[in-house]
Amino acid sequence: MAADNGILIGWNRIVPGKEPLGVALFGEALEFWREQQRAGAIDSFETVFLGPHGGDLNGFILVRGEAEKLNQVLVSDAYLVLETKANYLLQGHGVIKASFGEEIARRMGFYQRA
Repeated sequence: MAADNGILIGWNRIVPGKEPLGVALFGEALEFWREQQRAGAIDSFETVFLGPHGGDLNGFILVRGEAEKLNQVLVSDAYLVLETKANYLLQGHGVIKASFGEEIARRMGFYQRA
């Protein structure tokens, strides 16, 4: 099955005064996603830092995988610990489900039927 689903985990910036913890969390998150990829829970992930643009999204991690497996990751204790830390340490932290590839055609079919 193709990785036609994903998660976008975005942030604005680290809460002032919590920079060392925020930087440590970034390393922890990268290791978490590497482990999920090694275990086959996700297909891939990519980290993106954005240049100055006047908005409140300064970076994100884009995770690709099968919807069911992604949902299992999102309810795992290990992920929920990371999410809780991110909510505490990052301004503008958010998690958004995403669609790619053939999943776009499937979802456009819903719009056409509506």
